[in-house]
Amino acid sequence: MPWNIITKFGAAILMIGFVYFILIRAIDTRNYKRKSLYLFISGFILFIFFIGGLVYDVYFGGIKLIDQPIGYYSFIIVSFVFWAFFSIFYLVKGIKNRQRFSSHFGKPTVKVRDVKPTIKDKKEFVYIILKHENDFLLQKYEQNNQEYYKGIVIKFPHNEYFHDEIIQKFIHQNQLDVINYSHVGKATKHLKEDHVYYCYKIFLSSIPSKFSNLNSIDSYNLVSCNLEEMDKKIIFTSVVENNFDINI
Repeated sequence: MPWNIITKFGAAILMIGFVYFILIRAIDTRNYKRKSLYLFISGFILFIFFIGGLVYDVYFGGIKLIDQPIGYYSFIIVSFVFWAFFSIFYLVKGIKNRQRFSSHFGKPTVKVRDVKPTIKDKKEFVYIILKHENDFLLQKYEQNNQEYYKGIVIKFPHNEYFHDEIIQKFIHQNQLDVINYSHVGKATKHLKEDHVYYCYKIFLSSIPSKFSNLNSIDSYNLVSCNLEEMDKKIIFTSVVENNFDINI
């Protein structure tokens, strides 16, 4: 009967859910990929435990699987679903946070003289160029007693993996009335740590009040503005070219 199936699956969800609740709290690590691995192993053991019960019923209890209702398999089905869901969930979370399984195991041991120079670390940013009609909306700042202009720069948050998501969040948080936006290229500033800027151009149908501090500069007057080398290359190149890759 359907009610009997519901109660069996309900019991399985409650019991196995409680086991996973304890497991998740017991695995004390902020590394989501490692947490995914531990849950995968624990979930596999739990799943095999229920499969073992099924095998016991068949070989020692004389149970015929084909004659059993779906409720009989409730614990096996629910344990598999929990196992797959939490393993994938924390793995994806680890990927989005750009985590590794470990920083100290699984690496080959090498002699000091065999170590090659490591690739420089990098910091990632999103560089936003706002346009309204024929005007650029730029931030003004002062440096060495001179006024300079630049686009909006957002440092990559640790909990974001795709720069397109950062743009969408920026648009939503600032309630922008957007005609369209596009990824126009990438700029890399070579310092001790490479600074990588993913450049986007956003076309606005109106200027929100919270952006009233930005300076509206006509495209023709842009050449007379003070821009640092990086900002100049990004903004000017974005006018004539998409998918650019600038090295500074």
